Amino acid sequence: MRSKVPLGIQVLFGLIPTFWSLLVHHWPGQLGNRLRYRYYKKRMKFLGDRVTICAGVHVVNPEHISIGDRTCIDRYVSLLAGPAKEAGRKVHHKRNGAFSGAIGEIRIGRGVHVSPFAYLLGHGGLDVGDNSGIGSGARVFSLSHHYRNLDDDADSHPYVFTSYAPLEDQALICGPVVIGARCAIGLNSVVLPATRIGDRTWLGTTSTAMGEIPPDCVAIGNPAVVVRQRLKSERVVES
Repeated sequence: MRSKVPLGIQVLFGLIPTFWSLLVHHWPGQLGNRLRYRYYKKRMKFLGDRVTICAGVHVVNPEHISIGDRTCIDRYVSLLAGPAKEAGRKVHHKRNGAFSGAIGEIRIGRGVHVSPFAYLLGHGGLDVGDNSGIGSGARVFSLSHHYRNLDDDADSHPYVFTSYAPLEDQALICGPVVIGARCAIGLNSVVLPATRIGDRTWLGTTSTAMGEIPPDCVAIGNPAVVVRQRLKSERVVES
């Protein structure tokens, strides 16, 4: 007669995956970095050489994420990938001709530093070019709630700003975000859906980027406007 495994042993073995996950995601130092690299190398769509993923990084749907060589994802960064659930919601899709990936895909280039506590939401698609920097506390959204249904001007329904409301009460705006190569996204700045930031452009601290910001400039404000060409001393817009 086969002996039964004691309940305590069953619980212990059931907790092993949880303990392993906590160990991988929160172990500090170089050993923790090596553990996380091995863990995500098997789970991400692509993970390049010498990538550092620091303690406390939160990743959702890693199979939709690609990260290039020598990039650092610093402490407590959030990377949320994968297509959003649209059924029952009113979703307005905005195009971004600079984006060639799939909806829900996050593609981070080579030599990028995503600083602590940054939040990258790639449900609508997100590209970050080579050698760019995302400042601490910056938030990049390729999907967001909206106060109205952008596909129907006659729709007067009072939509809400929470994912936990009934689906028919939610309206969303979805559009890929493209941040070019050698860009800087300043501390606590916000990048909104369907934004395109040109190569070598710097977005100032606490600024809000929407639409298209050209290359080789400095943009600041809410909404962000171009105030200076990076390689010239003259101001473009007087503050």
